[in-house]
Amino acid sequence: MGHTRFLREEEDARLSEQVLLERSANGDRRAYEVLYTRYLPKLHHYIYRFTSLPEEDIMDICQDLFLKIWDKKELLITVKSLDGYLKRAGKNALLDRLKHGHFKTDLHQQYSRGKELYRAVTEEKLQFSEYSRLAQQAISRLPVRKQEIFRLRMEQDYSLDEIASLLGMSKSRVKQSLYEAKEDIRAFLKKNGALMLLLLIAHK
Repeated sequence: MGHTRFLREEEDARLSEQVLLERSANGDRRAYEVLYTRYLPKLHHYIYRFTSLPEEDIMDICQDLFLKIWDKKELLITVKSLDGYLKRAGKNALLDRLKHGHFKTDLHQQYSRGKELYRAVTEEKLQFSEYSRLAQQAISRLPVRKQEIFRLRMEQDYSLDEIASLLGMSKSRVKQSLYEAKEDIRAFLKKNGALMLLLLIAHK
């Protein structure tokens, strides 16, 4: 019995993230348990960096996120990177708690944590569609190919290598196009006085 369990765990460890996501999307609880075991420590560590919440509260956030994802498991088939997906979900959960004053810290700590969290939002893949109509206008003004590259990278969490392969371009060209797209967006936001959005991409 123990040997069989060991072999099963060894087999699970060899399964790729994409296979596990596909199986989970089809309702395979075992596959989702493997993802949970594999990614819970990463999510916990990520959230821990930005809060002074008690351990039990951090675990509550993590488990709640995994439960919510399982409730909409059919969407997992569209996820390209679970690590990035969980980080975005974790940031949103923390921002929501900060917004509603749920952190058990004083105002100074909340302010400091909030600044750090917003900086992390800019350092990760900033999803402009969630923040402003102006951001969407800025994106829509880009040439079609730059729009495509920008959305794949920022909204769908594709890596530069994945975008290059998908669009049949060199990685260096993708990187240059992404840089140019960001510069065009910054210029548009600055011209239109979108100071908050401009600050959010200032460190990208």
